[in-house]
Amino acid sequence: MEKEKQKQLYLFQIDRNYSSFYKNVLFILEELRDDRKISIDEYQKFRKRILDLGNDSVRQLKEYSEIFFR
Repeated sequence: MEKEKQKQLYLFQIDRNYSSFYKNVLFILEELRDDRKISIDEYQKFRKRILDLGNDSVRQLKEYSEIFFR
């Protein structure tokens, strides 16, 4: 039971930390867009890449949890 609690805490922290990371990076990207340093199309492209790469990282870390918390 203790391992299951540890695993759930680990997974919660991954989600929480990546959500915070996304918000901060997307906030910076939004500032660039607002300052007209990047176009709307560039903004959408960068936003998608950030989210895709982050989601891939989250998936990998969650897969590792299956190894660590057997």
